Amino acid sequence: MSQDTTAEPEAHRAFELLLEYLKLQRGFDFTGYKRAGLTRRVRKRMAEVGMDDYERYQE
Repeated sequence: MSQDTTAEPEAHRAFELLLEYLKLQRGFDFTGYKRAGLTRRVRKRMAEVGMDDYERYQE
């Protein structure tokens, strides 16, 4: 089972940019949250609305 590790840094960066957007534009600061749990919750919400990447979800 091989994973594409080249996409991981891009996905991580996109996730961090999403969190920065939420902080600056919406006033939600997730600084104190554990990343693993936060990532799971965001991914679950993205699946519920049919989004597959962080950039599209932010739009």
